Amino acid sequence: MSTLPINRRTQRLPAEIADKRPVNVDAERNVLGSILIDNGIPNMAMKAAREALVPDDFSVEENRRIFRNMLFLDDSNQPIESVSLVENLQQNRELDAAGGAGYISALMDGKPRL
Repeated sequence: MSTLPINRRTQRLPAEIADKRPVNVDAERNVLGSILIDNGIPNMAMKAAREALVPDDFSVEENRRIFRNMLFLDDSNQPIESVSLVENLQQNRELDAAGGAGYISALMDGKPRL
């Protein structure tokens, strides 16, 4: 199985590959929602996502921001749940750009939306 040439320093794919990736917004939301629902330490959903994804794998900017902040919480050994995620996004002045607290809460309801 070949791997994609991801630049691990920037966590980005080369532009010619990134522009050709399939987009599935519902899948992105489900990944983020799964991480929020499994809010234990260690967060097994985050462990699986970390092994398979980098922030630039998310096609929606709000989802990229949320995943980056989830990575930060995980690296800091903090639980990845909606309250701590919203607080972290607020501290980074990214909450509105990440869709707001309502969007983050909706990630856990299991109903994919656009």
